[in-house]
Amino acid sequence: MKKNPFKWFAGFLIIAAIALSVVAYLVFGIDHDSERRGKVLIAETVDKAVLDDLSEPITVSRMISQDQILREMLENEYMYDEDEMILKMRTYLNSIQKQFGFTSVYVISEASKKYYTYVGLNKVIDPEKDSFDTWYTIFLDGGKDYELESSTDQVNRDKLTIFVDGRVEDEADTLLGVSGVGVETVDILELLALYEDEYGVRIDYVSADGLVQMSSRTGAVHSSYVSGVELTEATDDEFKYQSYGVDGFAVVKYVKELGWYLVVRSDEGYGETGYNYRFFFAEVLILIFTMMLLFAGAKSMKTESAVFKSKDRNIDSLTGLPNRAYFIRSYGERGTLNTTQYGSIAEFSIDDFGSIENTVRSDRIISSVVRCAREIFGHKSQIIRWNSNSFVVLFEMSTDEAEEVCRKFCKAIEDIGEVTVSIGLTSIELKETLRKNYYRAVQNMYLVKELGGNNVKRG
Repeated sequence: MKKNPFKWFAGFLIIAAIALSVVAYLVFGIDHDSERRGKVLIAETVDKAVLDDLSEPITVSRMISQDQILREMLENEYMYDEDEMILKMRTYLNSIQKQFGFTSVYVISEASKKYYTYVGLNKVIDPEKDSFDTWYTIFLDGGKDYELESSTDQVNRDKLTIFVDGRVEDEADTLLGVSGVGVETVDILELLALYEDEYGVRIDYVSADGLVQMSSRTGAVHSSYVSGVELTEATDDEFKYQSYGVDGFAVVKYVKELGWYLVVRSDEGYGETGYNYRFFFAEVLILIFTMMLLFAGAKSMKTESAVFKSKDRNIDSLTGLPNRAYFIRSYGERGTLNTTQYGSIAEFSIDDFGSIENTVRSDRIISSVVRCAREIFGHKSQIIRWNSNSFVVLFEMSTDEAEEVCRKFCKAIEDIGEVTVSIGLTSIELKETLRKNYYRAVQNMYLVKELGGNNVKRG
């Protein structure tokens, strides 16, 4: 193959430009103190705005749990027949709901386990048999006077809701039940999204183990973890500035009123740099000088293109992976794998890829996913690009091992935070055609997509 001298020239020039940029960065520097103050100020603004929105439900919930009228009703519940008790509770809770407009106002009696709401009796809870009721036991075991919980509201069409649960006790500290209010998260999530767009950050409220409790990305609630940041001690309510990702930042604070950590991060791990104007102008001059040399070099060497495009019809030009044509030529759709080298086959697809309209961004995402797949699947696999956003993988391992690797890959893509993948996996039956083996994996993949994606299904 004839070497293209322009590639060497361009590579050397780019390395030189990077080196000059590093020198300019070190010379002109960043006003780190000013940058940190600005990022902490963003976190303070978010913290105050969210607390302002949640202060009323927290205050009202605590007032309800300490209300003598409610205590007396629960203490004397056994004296009333069911209909009379339901009417008393409904009247009491309905007056609170009308006054404050909460989406949910409720009381659970410890004696009868009856779940009263402002519209009447909802049900009798049973934490041992109904998983939706385990929150009751968890809250009581925690020993707190009140606690915030983000969950879906069964009474309000399963909408994402923040509940403020309060412990109701008599004067002798005997447990009478739990009361609380619920507010929809729509307004708060819109507020978080507004700050994220304005400042180019990601905002999450997380528990002590990093599990997301409140986020503008509703799909991340109770399903994603915030990693790469150090959560401060629960007794420390100061804002802590940390480095995060590549030239990024994170500001962390324990919000004792909520019992959650506020984490404000630079979006995708890349922060707004605190470059001063001198550094900006130096970068512009380096860029112009580099472009001029590249143009001059391209003209003098009469190179046709600085971008390599594979002419091999069996190789995908973007990823360098074997393509569908290679797969069919090698095995044939009706052929069989007549070797025990491969033990399982998988098909994975990028979720909601059709919504990405920007070609440059879609190519970048494909390249990122493939790079991650190569790292995790390793040399005991063969990856084939099947079409625009789906890939076939032949594993030199059992289905159990392949499933473990696929779940690791699925989690790694989720942690990147830009897209997710759905994976269908099946063992290879040598007696069956390759098409049958492949379509079992495809069917499992589509089942994952129907259930929301971001998972692995084997079968």
